[in-house]
Amino acid sequence: MRQGQKVDDFNLKENLEINQRVEFEIKNGEYEGSYPTQVVDIINDNRFVINAPFSKGRVIRASTNTRGQVSIRGKTALYSIPVTLVAKDFDSTHLFIVEQAGQARKIQERRYFRLDLYKSTMFKLIGEEKDLEKFENINPEDFIESQNIDFDELETREIPGIIDDISAGGVKLITQHKLELEQLLDLDLSFVGSKFTSVLGEVVRVDKVVKENDKRYEVGVEFLGFGRSERDELMSWLFSKQRELRKKGLI
Repeated sequence: MRQGQKVDDFNLKENLEINQRVEFEIKNGEYEGSYPTQVVDIINDNRFVINAPFSKGRVIRASTNTRGQVSIRGKTALYSIPVTLVAKDFDSTHLFIVEQAGQARKIQERRYFRLDLYKSTMFKLIGEEKDLEKFENINPEDFIESQNIDFDELETREIPGIIDDISAGGVKLITQHKLELEQLLDLDLSFVGSKFTSVLGEVVRVDKVVKENDKRYEVGVEFLGFGRSERDELMSWLFSKQRELRKKGLI
């Protein structure tokens, strides 16, 4: 269960948008689990409509009065909202009408859903944290262009690594290349199959690991310049990948 700081002045209508991707979590029972879904309509200050989630190709047929939780990315933070399923509409499309059933909580970024992955990738070193001070809206392409760095030249500086786990806020990267705190890197995420192929990240933690004379570094990388749509896309991919791994019995 996600915990966080209670928000006294949370406004549902100000933090929800139609077509916004959210996470719907059922606490217990036959359908216990977390499911990605989408906001269909906002009825009033405490009721909204979401697409009924699917699992293994079948719609989740949770009963009315089912208690759950909806996690959303608001305008300024990630929020967790306790909800009750108050009605269902399965006439033309499968819809859940949910009602806020308690105080929203503000969730810290590090509490993003995290998936163990162990995926090979490549990254490029492109600067340090102090280089960000002159930019307001950062993305890898703008940063590299502003530094007059040639992409062709960068190709010769690609460094291999393994993404050990990933969330919408960052990754744990394993590499034999020694990295330093506050270094910036352009991390390849093309395997996600989204409109973005890479992301700008900052090194926030470095741990050296030595196993049988094999020296590696476990590196915490925090994503920078990631907008709501990019985070939503990555979250959707994470839940889809989780379901795929569960079907294969790998998690």
